[in-house]
Amino acid sequence: MRSRIENYSLTLKILTSIALVGYILFLIMDNASLYTESSELTGYFLFTIFLAGYILLWKQKIIAGTVFLIWYSIQWYLVFLVWEKGLMTLILGFPIAALGLIILLHGIKKKSNRSSPSI
Repeated sequence: MRSRIENYSLTLKILTSIALVGYILFLIMDNASLYTESSELTGYFLFTIFLAGYILLWKQKIIAGTVFLIWYSIQWYLVFLVWEKGLMTLILGFPIAALGLIILLHGIKKKSNRSSPSI
């Protein structure tokens, strides 16, 4: 039987997988006319960072949570300095940033539980 922490970890992986599918659909549809020709690559750059965080989620939760938070901070930078019509992406990216924070805290908690001696 799975422990409570393993179930929580599985739930985080499922939610992040749903976010990945949504992100891919957003990139495929791209009806928002978010990018100009000069800034189109930045969207794919952000997707690459997100994908790296997603891959790290399976083994390194602390690093994955940090990557998702860095992804969101880069998104803020791009919205205000590069993308002309990208304000909506901050709203769409907020759940992923919140998920990144939860993953980071879960990884820290799991690491502290693992390093504490058993009685």
